[in-house]
Amino acid sequence: MDILKSNLTQKEAQYYEDYYVKYYKDLGYTLLNKGKTGIGIGSVGGMHCKWTKPKCFDEAKKYQTRGEFFTKCPSAYKVVLKNNWFKDMPWFIKRRHNVLETLFMNTKLNKEWNHEKNKAANEYKVSEKVWWKCSKCNYEWLTSTNKRLNDRGCPRCAQKSRVKKFSKPIDMLEVKTNKILKTFNSISEAESYINSKNIYKVLNGTRKKAGGFLWQYHKEA
Repeated sequence: MDILKSNLTQKEAQYYEDYYVKYYKDLGYTLLNKGKTGIGIGSVGGMHCKWTKPKCFDEAKKYQTRGEFFTKCPSAYKVVLKNNWFKDMPWFIKRRHNVLETLFMNTKLNKEWNHEKNKAANEYKVSEKVWWKCSKCNYEWLTSTNKRLNDRGCPRCAQKSRVKKFSKPIDMLEVKTNKILKTFNSISEAESYINSKNIYKVLNGTRKKAGGFLWQYHKEA
C-alpha cells in the first residue's frame, strides 16, 4: 500500500481522504471504507492524529448528541468510549435529561403531568415510570413518557369510550331479505345471544356475516 500524502494537518487529511475516495470510485473501484468522508463530516481512517483527552473533549463539544458524535467522528468517539470519558462530558448527560423536557412541548402531556406525585421533570429519563393525571376525569395512573407518546391517553376514558362504542343498539338482519329480525341493546348482548364474537367485525366491514346473520347499528326512526 502506497502512502499518498504524509505530515498532514487534520483538515488536510480529511480533504485528501475525501478526494481519493471520490477519485477511485470514479475509476470503478469498490471501496472497503463505507464511512462518510470530508472536512468536518466523517471517518478519516488515514488521519495521522492521536486522540488525546483534550482533543477528544474539543471534538465532542461540537456535537449535540452522542449519536451525532459517533456519526461524524467515530475515531474520537471510540477513544472516549474506551476510556469512559463520557461521564466527564456533562453536556451529553444533560441532553439526555432534556429529552423529557422537550416532550413537554406537547400540550396534552404538559396538562396531564402530575405535579403532586412527581419530582421535577428533568430528574426523570423518558423510560422511567411517572405519574399522570387525566385533565377530564382526574384519574391518576403510572406509565413512562415513552409510552405516553403512543398511547390513547387516560386508560379510564379510553375504557369508557370502548364501552360506549359497544353499547350502541344493533340490528340482526336476515341475509336474503335484509329484514330486521331483532334489535339488541349492545354488541355484547347480541354476541351472547348467537354465541359468536364476530359481530364487531361485521360492523366495521372486515367480515360479511356473524352467526349466520347480517348486522348493522340501529337507526332511530
